[in-house]
Amino acid sequence: MHGNYIKIGWRNMLKSKSYSLINISGLAIGLACALAIGLFIQDEFAYDRFHRNAHDIYRVVQRQDQAGVTYDVASSPGLMGQSMKADFPEVLKSCLLGYKRSGVLQQGTITVESNAITMADSGFLKMFDFRLLMGNPDKVFTAPKPDSDHGPDGC
Repeated sequence: MHGNYIKIGWRNMLKSKSYSLINISGLAIGLACALAIGLFIQDEFAYDRFHRNAHDIYRVVQRQDQAGVTYDVASSPGLMGQSMKADFPEVLKSCLLGYKRSGVLQQGTITVESNAITMADSGFLKMFDFRLLMGNPDKVFTAPKPDSDHGPDGC
């Protein structure tokens, strides 16, 4: 039964080659686009979902009007996290991040200048599940200089 359908389909494809080429290429392009859109959506929903409490982590965004255009800006005053924790009982932890600032880093005789420095406060490792290669996560932001129970980088 199915063999007959295949024979008839093959004969029709050979009889009208240009029509078949248009239909098959349209189907292939449509499937490729649908697959690409599906992969993009899956990637967007999986962003930062590896954290243990990912469903409870939120990012504060401001709406700013500049020259008549509204922008969403992920920039907040430094004390906003502490104020939100004090004013709203739903806020359990807060973390302050500073992105892409340039500066000079120095350890001993090694000096490095960087244009992509990310700074964080002590709440960062309590909110996010990033592993440290060495050191104690409770002391990483409080003890900048190396001591006996830390690695050579002070972490």
